[in-house]
Amino acid sequence: MRTGKCRVSSAVATIAVAPWAESVSSMLSQLLPAPLLLDVGCCLVGILGATAWLGIWSYLAGTGRVDPKVSRKIVHCGSGPLFLLTWPLFSAAPEAQLV
Repeated sequence: MRTGKCRVSSAVATIAVAPWAESVSSMLSQLLPAPLLLDVGCCLVGILGATAWLGIWSYLAGTGRVDPKVSRKIVHCGSGPLFLLTWPLFSAAPEAQLV
């Protein structure tokens, strides 16, 4: 018999109320008071984070410290969780889905 709760939604709900997300979100909302500006700012933070993540592993593969195949796999496996960490930063406005 099912309890009606989904494991994924419970995990996302846990991430959404994480203390770090609330503090970062409140800091960004003070800097960018309009919800659309907040969402664009969060999108830019996500893009910068993804670029840094890719740059780190590209550098390590380029210098020979990490095998390029392993680097590619780490980038692909790590990008999803990093993307999920940005979800709580966005506002609850309907426009946030479009940014």
